[in-house]
Amino acid sequence: MKQIATLAISIFLFIGIVGAVNTNPVPTYNAGHQSGDKFPGVVEASYGTIDNNLYVGGDQAIAGTLTAAVLTAASTVSGHLAADLIVDDLTDITAATGAEIFNYAASTGAFTTSQGINTLTGNVVHSKTVAYSQNATTTVATVLTSASTKTTYEIDASGADATITLPDAATVSGRLYYIGIKTDPGSYYARIKATAGKFGGASGIAAATGLKDTDATGGITLLSDGTDYLIVGQYFPVGGAGWVSG
Repeated sequence: MKQIATLAISIFLFIGIVGAVNTNPVPTYNAGHQSGDKFPGVVEASYGTIDNNLYVGGDQAIAGTLTAAVLTAASTVSGHLAADLIVDDLTDITAATGAEIFNYAASTGAFTTSQGINTLTGNVVHSKTVAYSQNATTTVATVLTSASTKTTYEIDASGADATITLPDAATVSGRLYYIGIKTDPGSYYARIKATAGKFGGASGIAAATGLKDTDATGGITLLSDGTDYLIVGQYFPVGGAGWVSG
């Protein structure tokens, strides 16, 4: 009996020592195909892998870096989006410094904005012909604002005088306007005016006076220098009057 008692006391002491050393064992959570899995506390891991779908019913806070990726057949990680990405109002997408930031070469109709000014601080290289968005033919008075993004216009003054009024040159600095006469005006005039700024530079024609042309064919290219509209090119037939003070 004394030997049995001594053995029992030894086992008890051994269990007590082991329990004292491993008082906080690392738990293993198995979130498999079962439903109703619940983690009542905080789950922390230096690295974790989920090989199947993960459903989060509530909010999820990411304190570190979130990487959205897929493992390809070549066992390399390739980031992708499988659905639309919507960015909230007043929230920017900022890319880190790199040689190639956004690549839409494999898609069509890739980049679209509604209106406004898109600023590129670096050089723009076009590998193909640039197509400018064209407005519908103007047959009546048309007033443009700085938010009017189309810069190519046709004037049809065959039935009555037709006028395009450009925005204040100060609000469209660097913008080019391409304006052509579509149909022979006959005795009428195709006219171009502006909300503010002169045509032909600081000593040119006042914005309210504008330019006019009654030639059967004719066109003009205007550039805003931030104050006035410079005439950088015009066409009119031989013997025509061309664009004159209107």
